[in-house]
Amino acid sequence: QAHPDIVIWGGDTAPHEAAGRKGAPAGATSLGERLDAARARVRASLAAATTLFHTMFPNTPVLPQLGNHDFAMGAMNEAPLGGGWMTQLAADLWKQWLPPSALRTLEWGGYYEHRPVPGLRVAVLNTEVCHIQNMHAFVDGGEAARLQLRWLESVLRGAQNDAETVLVTGHIPPGTWSGCWGNYSAEYEAVVARYAAVVAGQLFGHQHSGSFRMMRSPSHPHINAYGVAFVTPSLAPFLHQNPSFRFYDVAGSPSAIQHFEQYFLNLGSVDPGNQGGPLLWSPGFVPRSALGLSDLSPNAWQGVLNRMWNNETFAIAYRAAEANGRDWMALKGANNGDIRDYLCALTGITDNEYQTCTGKSEEVMIRQYTGSVHTYVLTALFPFHVIMDHFHHVLSGIRPEDWDA
Repeated sequence: QAHPDIVIWGGDTAPHEAAGRKGAPAGATSLGERLDAARARVRASLAAATTLFHTMFPNTPVLPQLGNHDFAMGAMNEAPLGGGWMTQLAADLWKQWLPPSALRTLEWGGYYEHRPVPGLRVAVLNTEVCHIQNMHAFVDGGEAARLQLRWLESVLRGAQNDAETVLVTGHIPPGTWSGCWGNYSAEYEAVVARYAAVVAGQLFGHQHSGSFRMMRSPSHPHINAYGVAFVTPSLAPFLHQNPSFRFYDVAGSPSAIQHFEQYFLNLGSVDPGNQGGPLLWSPGFVPRSALGLSDLSPNAWQGVLNRMWNNETFAIAYRAAEANGRDWMALKGANNGDIRDYLCALTGITDNEYQTCTGKSEEVMIRQYTGSVHTYVLTALFPFHVIMDHFHHVLSGIRPEDWDA
């Protein structure tokens, strides 16, 4: 039985169709009904998961975060700062785990700081402020993102002054390839680079199959990386993945991620008739033993990345290990998707690095992420009702009921 010191709950708890283009479940007809139904599903999902985490880890600090699918439908058009319905709901549900100071920033902006163990701070980000498919992040000029980064810098500076370390965590990893706007990603990297000495680790999710990102100083991208951002695979079986989680070992002085072990549930071996019975979680990817690494330092991961660049067979095998033997992110074929795009994304997170590496423009990058044949056409990025909700006040004669169909 697991006895972790901290549990990080990585977001995207809501059903993945709840925030999708098709909106709410069948049966809801008007826009208002679809919004109400979608939000009800999000509320029910978060409430159920909160109860489950509290039951499973009654004496362990649980640090939840919001993912893009938790912002159902019209929430994508709400300002990510200032106390929207989603952040208010999260603050109400998670008050059992967080102090008042954390609840205030969670309710206001979806992010917070907590000190769950002595000497370690955890900075939980709201990555919806940089999500490519967040309408408000598209039109607000990055103001919400900049405010959050200024807050993050204050957390890192405070830890530096108090001789503490910080574990930074969020849902969407930095980088346009990951779904986070390039300008924010570059600014995030610059902030963390300035305080690299106090950063114990960086943990993200979103991709379901897992991976990592080499973090470099934007002003010196060709110098060795200062850190590694780890992308943990998902507990959800979305994209035909086996549910998975990791144990990270954060230790040392100053503290840093020393080791991790990945576990997964083989859905192919689960007995459908075993309702409510125990599930067998199998050991999966353990990088220090699987790759022969002496540590998980940036230099060690740069060596892994160099090996992948030089050996495509190894790169594809590595991705299969991250995905617990399944097709990585459900990509099939001998090349397992575009392996070069994957390696470029791991190599550098800024738009300049990624575009130079792949030879692709930002338009192509966004088109690949959204799965759309169009890019800077708003309907290719956002659901129609979100666009209309944002612009209808300047469209003479257009009423909300006109786009209910």
